[in-house]
Amino acid sequence: MKQLKNKPNTWFWVLSIIALLWNLIGLNAYLQQVFNIEAYRDVYTAEQIDMILRTPHWVNTAFAIAVFSGCIGCVLLLLRQKLSYIFLIISGVAVVLQMGYGLGTGNVINFIIPILTILVSMVLIWFCKMALAKKWIN
Repeated sequence: MKQLKNKPNTWFWVLSIIALLWNLIGLNAYLQQVFNIEAYRDVYTAEQIDMILRTPHWVNTAFAIAVFSGCIGCVLLLLRQKLSYIFLIISGVAVVLQMGYGLGTGNVINFIIPILTILVSMVLIWFCKMALAKKWIN
């Protein structure tokens, strides 16, 4: 395995761990939605649950792709692998599709979370690209 000469700053590790935690929260939300567990149902009104159940399958697929590729991308980022960039781009595209659908149709419970999610996704892509440029990841 190739040894990297440029060691990342402490904030690289802190931000990478926070990014992984963020994506794990998203993965948890996805799994709760898919398995329709009681704790998930208790958070929403019956009308909101009905709206979620009427969401097109492609949006739910984008949700799955976003959270799984985001988690993989963050793990690879922590392992300092350049493949993390590809996974974070895939996640970012899926996030934009998923959240864009909700924002475009008004089928979002809260506008802050979708916008924040898109923003975080874009910042992660930028952060990974910057880490590549600084040769912190190979």
